[in-house]
Amino acid sequence: MGQTDHGTQHDGAGVRELDPAGWALARPAVHLVAQLLGQAALSARPFRNHWWQVGLQLTPTGLRTGLLRDPTAGARGRRFELELDFRHARLSIATAEETTDIPLDGSLTVAEVYGRLAAELEPLGVRSLATTTCEIEPPVRLDQSEVPADVTAPEVRVWLGQLHAVAADFDQLLTDFYGKTSGPLLYWGSLDLAIGLFNGKPNQTPAGAGRIYRFAENAENITFSYWADEQGRAQLCAYRTPASHADASSDYRYGAWATERGEVVCALTPGGRLYAAPEVGSLEDFLRHTTHTLARNGGWDLDALLGATPSHKESTTRSSTMSDDLSEFIDPSAVPSGTGCKECSAEGGWWFHLRRCTKCGHIGCCDSSPSQHARRHWEETGHRVLTSFEPGEEWYFDWQTGDGFDSGPRLADPQHHPLDQPAPGPAGRVPANWQDLLHG
Repeated sequence: MGQTDHGTQHDGAGVRELDPAGWALARPAVHLVAQLLGQAALSARPFRNHWWQVGLQLTPTGLRTGLLRDPTAGARGRRFELELDFRHARLSIATAEETTDIPLDGSLTVAEVYGRLAAELEPLGVRSLATTTCEIEPPVRLDQSEVPADVTAPEVRVWLGQLHAVAADFDQLLTDFYGKTSGPLLYWGSLDLAIGLFNGKPNQTPAGAGRIYRFAENAENITFSYWADEQGRAQLCAYRTPASHADASSDYRYGAWATERGEVVCALTPGGRLYAAPEVGSLEDFLRHTTHTLARNGGWDLDALLGATPSHKESTTRSSTMSDDLSEFIDPSAVPSGTGCKECSAEGGWWFHLRRCTKCGHIGCCDSSPSQHARRHWEETGHRVLTSFEPGEEWYFDWQTGDGFDSGPRLADPQHHPLDQPAPGPAGRVPANWQDLLHG
């Protein structure tokens, strides 16, 4: 995409940066007006799992609530939608019959926009629109704010372009993930664009969780969140619930650092560019690498969730125990040949996941990997049983029949590659477009 009147540019290499002074002036108005849309959604949309009903949707020109309904009339209540249009500097209330616009060109204060909006929503069943902001410290009274409701600054359009660029990479990550997902949605409390990836396992909701804990702390998840801070610096946060020490100590690359909670906070370059220079890495690469790191630390089934479509190579239909007639293909005393794929290590290649031959200990790369050395080892030697060499995985597989088993005999240590060894790996040899090179 080339230059547009939104002030955006996204050609795969970068997007425009925000001017710190201009953004510091423009951001408060954007944040407060977004709060008006969010408060309306809270009042006029039924609760959804994980509070997903509070997120705002991106449009080419701004933000919208999606369909809302008269909260006093039940499921068949009158439908309407609010939209924040930055191109035309207006807040629109649309029904099937008409659209009413409130100007956001600075001619009104936030308090005056609040009053106009409340009056328009009352006939639609929203009798009380919250007056106090969420997640702003100190809280602001929307019905008393004298901040000019002005979204015409060029920085607002640049920010929207950044959201579009981030959403494109978020969408690609969601496309490559086979589990439950959310987003991308703009959360008006902290003005961040966020997505969630879920592995299907429950998690204990933390004590003292707030009314709007946006990403399902009651289920295991990986969350990514993007925002531009008050100085216009592009920030990215990633974390896994539940967090662990491994999350906080892992390599996330590209100027990222971990907090004690296991969050990864990242400005992709010191200058705050959204898309980093080639020697640092792209946002897309950061998302993929971090997803795999967090998932691996949490013991997630990466093959099932992150793009390795199951086939004959590694059956997902497994019986509980292995038959005795496979004992000749298992030597419990055989130690692993190394910590990585034997052939990839010798040839300077890379792998997705690692597999271990139960007969001789050969470590080879899985069928999703470019070279498929574990399969080649079976074809060359006839050693037909393998097991995973990934942390947290204990299944076995029979190449010849395609049968899988949940358990098998204990093999010589180590049972998996080192925990600090990345997957895909090895570190420094995985190309940026590695996921495009995997076998389906």
